[in-house]
Amino acid sequence: QTTDYYNFSDRVDYNISDKWRVSGYFGRYHSSDDQTNPTPGNSILYQPTGSLRIANQVLGDAIWSISPNTVINFHGDWFNLVDAYVSKGLGKDGWSSIWPNGWYAPYQNAAPNVPVYYPSLNIGGNSFGGPGFFWDQRPNAESFSIDASQTKGSHYLKYGFQFRRGGGPVFVSNTDNFYFNQALTAKTYSNPDLTKSGDPFATFLLGALDDQSQMVGGPAPEPITDFFGFYIGDDWKVNRNITINIGIRNEYESAWHDNKHQLSQGLDLN
Repeated sequence: QTTDYYNFSDRVDYNISDKWRVSGYFGRYHSSDDQTNPTPGNSILYQPTGSLRIANQVLGDAIWSISPNTVINFHGDWFNLVDAYVSKGLGKDGWSSIWPNGWYAPYQNAAPNVPVYYPSLNIGGNSFGGPGFFWDQRPNAESFSIDASQTKGSHYLKYGFQFRRGGGPVFVSNTDNFYFNQALTAKTYSNPDLTKSGDPFATFLLGALDDQSQMVGGPAPEPITDFFGFYIGDDWKVNRNITINIGIRNEYESAWHDNKHQLSQGLDLN
């Protein structure tokens, strides 16, 4: 099992002129945890697993001093986050090497954007193959704002506009699980005496699935939400001892939605 980690960030500030000043920042975090396959010949019946965690952030500011009394700040930023299960993906047609007749195709076609892994096979309580559980979370967000401040006599005015958008794939699910139990090859299906008949490996060779077996899928939605904000305020210095703060702010945040209209869809077939 190996772990890889690094963390880097840097910031740059630059004065273009007396009226313009810009700054930028970039940061990246990376951490991975991977397993190796200890079996001779890297048997596909053992599927190494691990996790991947990444974060990136980019932001910038441009400050425009229009006059000694008026300043405008332009700000933008973007970040993303990865928190994902890592294993050997088989691709869309990966199961064809296991089951050449393609009986599984309709289930996988109903689950777009969901990775295809080696299935978890359970023979009489002993599991091998796929892990049975995975996650893939990749949210990201971006924002932009304009903020202005202005001094007019005894008034210090502040006003601005903000926009934010956040979202991205967030998917947590079981993988496909197939159970091969002893009772399915017993002499009778009605209260079988499992001390005298039935064998889970024989069930596996026959391909007889227990009713605990699952085909689990998506589609994997990509929900997003938008935020808009506007404000205006005034710090009014009435005299040396009294300052009145007056302001108003209006905000709107949209409901979570998916441009592909997949939020309400799901698949869990037994």
